[in-house]
Amino acid sequence: MLACPSNIGPPSLFTFRIAVPIGGPDLTTATAVSILVRRTDTSTATWAATIVSAAQDHAIIQYAIQNGDITVQGVYQLTASVVLPGGPIPSTSLLLRVTTPYSVPDDARLWGTFTLLGSSSALAGAGPGTQWTYVSHAPIAEGTAFAQGSPYSATPFAPVLAVDLSHGAVTVVLWNPGPIADEVILVDFRGQAGVNACTVNAAAGTSVPTGVGTYGATVNLTTPGFGVRWKYSPDLTLWIPKP
Repeated sequence: MLACPSNIGPPSLFTFRIAVPIGGPDLTTATAVSILVRRTDTSTATWAATIVSAAQDHAIIQYAIQNGDITVQGVYQLTASVVLPGGPIPSTSLLLRVTTPYSVPDDARLWGTFTLLGSSSALAGAGPGTQWTYVSHAPIAEGTAFAQGSPYSATPFAPVLAVDLSHGAVTVVLWNPGPIADEVILVDFRGQAGVNACTVNAAAGTSVPTGVGTYGATVNLTTPGFGVRWKYSPDLTLWIPKP
């Protein structure tokens, strides 16, 4: 279950991964995503989310929390609706627990995974790598297996990282994908990158994007609320034998 304090507001972000059933729609054709909210007092709201990145079988969306979004304590029901060329498609629901600021665990979850409703219950890519990995400056006392400290060595089995920069700067070391390209997604879900940077280091023999068309051994992500999705591969050296 997601959890947040009742006094939450800007610049915090809710971040969600949308998964598609096998044979489901192509999310690269999505034009908009909204989150339908039903509060514990039965009042409702609609939050317009932003599509951060999209592939055929999954997408990352974010919603910037506004003052007045969280009005009462209790359990909220969140349901995503994705607008596609054939019309909107709803998702399964997630529950958000809103409680007093002093009773929320330090690693309060502001992210989760929606699954679009479809005829198949099997998810594309339902094995390793479909869940979020929480990365913070240091492991939180409550469940250190869940809260990964810094520096964190990313793996292809957990490529979707929720980076918490509210406790300090974080360093993430990417893995070497071998001869083929691989993908990693990093999200500043608390919107604190302007205070503490997220440094991403490439594995030996690889490079990470440092700008438009430029690559290097490391990059500092400092834009609050960043959401980046990278495909990367090893640097290749072409050897041409003499005739």
